[in-house]
Amino acid sequence: MKKTVISLKVFATSVIATAGILSSVDAQSTWTGAVNSVFNNTGNWTPNNVPNFTAATFDANSINPLIEITGTWIPNSVTLDSGSPAMTFSGGAINFGSNGANFTIASGTAAGNVTLDSNWGGNATANLSRNYGLVNNNDATNFIINGNLQNTINVTGGATQFRLAGTSTGSNVINGTITDAVSGSTTNISKSGVSSWAFTGTNSYTGPTLVRQGALFINGDNSTAIGLVTVSAQDGIARLGGVGTIGGATSFTASASAKTLTPGATASTSFGVLSFGSSLTLNAQTTTILDIAGATRGTSFDGINVTGALDYSGDLSLSFSNSVADGVYNLFDFGSQSGSFASIGLTGAYSGSLTDPTVSGTWSGTDGLTAFSFSQATGDLTITAVPEPSTYAVAVGLLLVGVVALRRRKASVAI
Repeated sequence: MKKTVISLKVFATSVIATAGILSSVDAQSTWTGAVNSVFNNTGNWTPNNVPNFTAATFDANSINPLIEITGTWIPNSVTLDSGSPAMTFSGGAINFGSNGANFTIASGTAAGNVTLDSNWGGNATANLSRNYGLVNNNDATNFIINGNLQNTINVTGGATQFRLAGTSTGSNVINGTITDAVSGSTTNISKSGVSSWAFTGTNSYTGPTLVRQGALFINGDNSTAIGLVTVSAQDGIARLGGVGTIGGATSFTASASAKTLTPGATASTSFGVLSFGSSLTLNAQTTTILDIAGATRGTSFDGINVTGALDYSGDLSLSFSNSVADGVYNLFDFGSQSGSFASIGLTGAYSGSLTDPTVSGTWSGTDGLTAFSFSQATGDLTITAVPEPSTYAVAVGLLLVGVVALRRRKASVAI
């Protein structure tokens, strides 16, 4: 199956005569696929027009879930409406033809994967700084983008913003790469809505990344994506996670909503190591959650690596899915550290909290016969067994027996 290339071109008029481009300008059309899966067959659309420079809709009338594009398709928007099957777009190229064009999956779309084997070109016009390509998934459907995100037109004095939004409970994944525009202008990422999105590719965009709401998981190599990463939660609860590398300086900022930092490839994945190529600054509203089930870093317990400075703040929650062996667990690795957690709690197989009564950065506490000590200076959690009281009694008894025996021996020698 050929890949669909989704890119961007801006045209001065609404009629295109360029060879290879589907150039008719028609009213909004709905895909049926009644004849076959060929995009350019007018018999597959209602009315019988190929929707260029207008809106394309897929709904309950779309009986064919595959659309094969030949040439270049230039819609202003693509909407998978209520009742639409989970579509797959392949072949040809898609160039979004209007500023702020979007790809929307509405609530009520059939379960399954909506797949773009494609490159998404975003949308921007010269001298405009707030242009964007919007991906808006409001369904339980999984939305998978296997191509790359890049603005392919010349942008002067502005930036391209890709907005990842929606209320989806499905998996939204970008497996391709995200880069700056071909002209060199920056690409920005804005995550909004309660949905979760994951980046798995090797990304190099240099604009900022803003997590306004929902979850963003960095599972690929973002080490050269050096723009600032901010978890603001300004629109609602926000989460940053993943098992990859974040290149830009990362900070959690104050807002009315809670913010969470937790390694792991998805919301349901327990373990991993999340790395920060620059600095990491937590704040008082941040909860850092680390899962622990064994002694292998990244496989059975979480870790956080920070190449530069780590600024502790907020709360640390240590979640144990089972009891673990005594040992030293390296939770944080960093170039330097400052600040302090406000609290450290134990959940799961253990309960309770650790305290730092001397405000020295060393936290300690016990749960039954297990002692916990966490050092902010090293980032290590040390777990040791506390001897049972009966063990102390036996030891004291043996000591007393030894003392009595020694005294008797000395007395016999004196006689």
